[in-house]
Amino acid sequence: MGPGGVRGYVDLDDPDPEYVLEMLARLGQSILNNEQANSKRGLDLGMSRGFSGSQAAKHLMGLAAANFAGGPGRRRREALLDK
Repeated sequence: MGPGGVRGYVDLDDPDPEYVLEMLARLGQSILNNEQANSKRGLDLGMSRGFSGSQAAKHLMGLAAANFAGGPGRRRREALLDK
């Protein structure tokens, strides 16, 4: 509770230093608790899920190869004749 027994009310003209420190401590704890909850969740691309994970990995590798300039695909005849 804040000064005067009213929760959430703070007299801004004469703030109580103990109350301000208590609020800062609670805010710090709240931030730390949120960070711990978020750190449990990582980015999962499906790589650790057995067969479907290896299937996803092959798919991503295929997409990367297709976007690579020297990757698989039809070769143009004009490019081969110019050499």
